[in-house]
Amino acid sequence: MREVAGTSTTKGGLLDDDLDTLLQRYPESPDGVWWGSAATDFYDGVRDVRREVRTLRDDVLDHAERCRTRARELEDEADAQEAAQSAD
Repeated sequence: MREVAGTSTTKGGLLDDDLDTLLQRYPESPDGVWWGSAATDFYDGVRDVRREVRTLRDDVLDHAERCRTRARELEDEADAQEAAQSAD
């Protein structure tokens, strides 16, 4: 579970990088690469998708934290069971 949490944290944190890079390299600008109503629609769409991806990223990171918490709980249970067995 810790491995899943680590991978989820690493990859989840990068989910919106490509969209951020796109907006940084090609900012919406009247003298930019692309302008007009089609450009406005495109950039609005990219920003909408980025918001949705950030929500997904937050969900992935929350899941990773739940995995870490569950791994700790399982270790504590295993330790308690081992202690109970050695007491017998």
